[in-house]
Amino acid sequence: MAITLAFGVVTLVEVAVLHLVLPWPTLSVALTLISVYGLLLLLGVIASRWDHPHYATSMSLVLRNGTHVVADIPYRDISFIVPVRDGTVVAPTIADGIARLATMNGCQVAVGLASPRRIALTANGRDRSSVVHEIRFAADDAPEVVSALDARRR
Repeated sequence: MAITLAFGVVTLVEVAVLHLVLPWPTLSVALTLISVYGLLLLLGVIASRWDHPHYATSMSLVLRNGTHVVADIPYRDISFIVPVRDGTVVAPTIADGIARLATMNGCQVAVGLASPRRIALTANGRDRSSVVHEIRFAADDAPEVVSALDARRR
């Protein structure tokens, strides 16, 4: 989230500087409109993460990528839940049997599966599903998420 906010602040500074530096009003207005459009796209990315978060029910952990439910994992199928600092990717991906539902800040929670399961990161028909044994995801307060999920799992 910090990187996303930094991009927003840098874009606002860029708009102000370009508006003052460029001698051509038409070019200044055009670049300002493009920058504002970029900010709107950035806000859309942020809003999609907040609007469709992962959540826990009384029986399972539901992990999502936007509006798509990636995995609905019953607590009995979870072998471990630990906090991690995985900044290897900044977008959802699957590699080496590990699914990463990452944001710009990476992943902060790892969930081990008692048995491998097949998942797809999107509902897109072209996106192939893969078998994974661990799913990592982004969380604002990883220690609290881990303790809450551990308590529900027992």
